[in-house]
Amino acid sequence: MLCEPMNRRKQGNENAFQYKLSANFSSVTSLQDLTDRTLEAYNYVILEIPSIINHSLPIELIRKADLSLLVVSADKTWNEADTHSLNRYKEIAQKPVLLLLNRMKADYLKSLIGRIPRLR
Repeated sequence: MLCEPMNRRKQGNENAFQYKLSANFSSVTSLQDLTDRTLEAYNYVILEIPSIINHSLPIELIRKADLSLLVVSADKTWNEADTHSLNRYKEIAQKPVLLLLNRMKADYLKSLIGRIPRLR
């Protein structure tokens, strides 16, 4: 199950629970507090949190997570605030933190993972 923040710019996913970003978002301790729903019936729950540089972190939820997957744009230059936010997140997380590069150009991936077949 996916839990995602409410966003006026995108339409909600009918297969997802949406939650409202409240002033006390950083002090939320459970998914039930966040969604007002019991999610115990689901084997997996994916919680999407908004950008870590622009929003407070739900510290207890991050600590309880079995895995964190951070999606970052490969075409954005990182500044000191970005690096600080990532380091803070890694300090909080108790389990592995994985990084997924978004918007990576195929030509740059060749040196990392080998030749990439192109659709023609």
